[in-house]
Amino acid sequence: MTPLFSATETNLRVIVIHDAVRPVVPSELVEQLVQAADEAGAAGVVCPLVSTVLAVGEDEQLEEALDRRNHVASETPQAFQTDVLKAAYSMVCDFLHFTNFVITGKCIAVL
Repeated sequence: MTPLFSATETNLRVIVIHDAVRPVVPSELVEQLVQAADEAGAAGVVCPLVSTVLAVGEDEQLEEALDRRNHVASETPQAFQTDVLKAAYSMVCDFLHFTNFVITGKCIAVL
């Protein structure tokens, strides 16, 4: 968190987070994400699901297959207003201190 807090002491309004798995990202996409995050607080890339996603019960038995039309896959890059991301990380750090919940993506932390 220290680098994030240090970066925000400048006038940085939006932070873009990306992983190294997909290193090549069209600059137009990054520009759209920055603009959307600047207006809405946060923005991310989503794609339609192509895999079958199954829900299982506590007994580990299949309960249902999720309807892919109602779900999307979240990908990077993701963009956030600096204050939104700082607040989310602060809340998540407090929450994780008391639970075993695992955060799998930055957008999940903001939610």
